[in-house]
Amino acid sequence: EIKYDGELAMWIDGRLINRSGNDVTHRFPEIRPDTSAVLVGELVVLDENDMSAFNKIQNRATDDSIRIAGMARTSPATFMVFDMLETWSGVDITGRPFRQRRLMMADEVQFDGRGGRVRLVEQIPVSNDSDVERLVATCRRLETEGMMFKDLDAPYVARRGPNWVKAKTWRERELDIVAHGPSGIGDGYTITVVNKGREQIVSLGSYAMREKVKRGHKRVEIKFLSETEDGAMRFPSVRRLV
Repeated sequence: EIKYDGELAMWIDGRLINRSGNDVTHRFPEIRPDTSAVLVGELVVLDENDMSAFNKIQNRATDDSIRIAGMARTSPATFMVFDMLETWSGVDITGRPFRQRRLMMADEVQFDGRGGRVRLVEQIPVSNDSDVERLVATCRRLETEGMMFKDLDAPYVARRGPNWVKAKTWRERELDIVAHGPSGIGDGYTITVVNKGREQIVSLGSYAMREKVKRGHKRVEIKFLSETEDGAMRFPSVRRLV
């Protein structure tokens, strides 16, 4: 499955709950799966090529109702669903094989097509190492997050293990903030980090993160595609505050 670059979430009891256990339903008024089943997926903002960018979903981390309404129109999110844990009637199916859960999910949930707000993550079958290498190489060329390789016969387990493997094409590194301030372009804001002795300016789009940095937060996790020998990072973005 494609590894979308967004925020992990669960649809349960008519609410969207994020990885931290917080109710973020109000932040995404455009996403309302028409089901009482329990679904797991990734909240993402997609471009015209169905590519996701983490900084775009970061911008949705606000409780300001006016900003929420505006971004729901101009930068709508999509819930990319990849698993179902309970049926609409409340039957726990986490112990069943993944392939069976997928079939049940397709039968029980009404998913949208391209451009819709609730979609099912596409699966690509692989049978050998060459298939894996080819797909990861394609992700790297397209500059996407990577792939998730899953055992179709495995039950659902809410932790990392041998049942699913993440193959990332991007790198992540924790770095200290040495400077920050307005970018001088619109309401843009940037931070400066040092990677292998080289200073680099990185845009900070998240308003919530921006405010914490202004109050003295000093360390971030930077995501980047690759780096040169002198430490210059290609396509860097702030993944999270550390």
